[in-house]
Amino acid sequence: MGISGIQCRACCWVGKNDKTGKGAQIDLVIDRADQTVNICEMKFSRSPYEITKSDDEDFDNKLNAFLQQTKTTKSLMLTLVTSFGIVQNKYSGHIQNQVVMEDLFV
Repeated sequence: MGISGIQCRACCWVGKNDKTGKGAQIDLVIDRADQTVNICEMKFSRSPYEITKSDDEDFDNKLNAFLQQTKTTKSLMLTLVTSFGIVQNKYSGHIQNQVVMEDLFV
């Protein structure tokens, strides 16, 4: 993810989007000292993961809920952690960073 040497804290997060009333659970939040927060979504797939319209709406709900609840002024970076990366489609452009299995087991 390009954050070696940057002080950070990691946790999961659960909250609620005040505007929609929908709950939100973030698999991994990496709060970095460089004023950036990685919002990490974990998806298992036996092939490259294809982001659907439903996934995209879910990611948007999570980001908005996190912003509303935490009131953070840091930049949010949507990161997908999956076995084989993502399929490029009209929803994949919202993912700002990818971590694949190969990255985890080097």
